[in-house]
Amino acid sequence: MGVEFRIESNIVVLTVFGRAELGRQGKSWSDQVREAAETLGTPILLICKLEPGVEIPSFVLGAGAREAVSLASTFRAVAMVAEGEREQAMLRASAVAVAPSYPVRLFTNEAEARAWLSQFADA
Repeated sequence: MGVEFRIESNIVVLTVFGRAELGRQGKSWSDQVREAAETLGTPILLICKLEPGVEIPSFVLGAGAREAVSLASTFRAVAMVAEGEREQAMLRASAVAVAPSYPVRLFTNEAEARAWLSQFADA
């Protein structure tokens, strides 16, 4: 699985593509988010985007949800982005598993996600 990590306009963007594996290649996404929080200050705004065709087995999705729970105090708001119904279902399942205390919303494109997150920028 590939995870692209970037910071744009004080928004942390994680883009997931390919097939998810349990093995670690470099820093985990949660380590990168923690580092971004140290740089930007907490809490942060996050866009989590699943590219079309991404394959994430349920046990890997569960592990990712556990990592997200450990980061709960790091997030101000999370926008999830997926175009396809299958990818949207994976993101919905993750949100249910995490049961976040911060605002979370699902979008089909990144521009709408950014617009929604902008309301939390100065909160």
